[in-house]
Amino acid sequence: MSNTSPALALLVEDDLVLRQMFAEALEDEEVDVIQCASAEAAELIIGRSGAELAVLITDVNLAGLARGSNLRASRAICFPASRSL
Repeated sequence: MSNTSPALALLVEDDLVLRQMFAEALEDEEVDVIQCASAEAAELIIGRSGAELAVLITDVNLAGLARGSNLRASRAICFPASRSL
């Protein structure tokens, strides 16, 4: 057993079925997943846990005012060591 903590991913997808499918696949790979249905909710998570995030996985066309590309840009400015998909 490894002493390192699992990687933390923020998964942003407004389609519930797709979000659950991606989350299950990540969890199968021992990645901890925070799920959000909107960019607005994800912004709150990034502000709170952004430094801990290893990866941001986001849909580009999300419901609501913000888009996935907005999330990627703000994450890249605040936490350049994390990755986006």
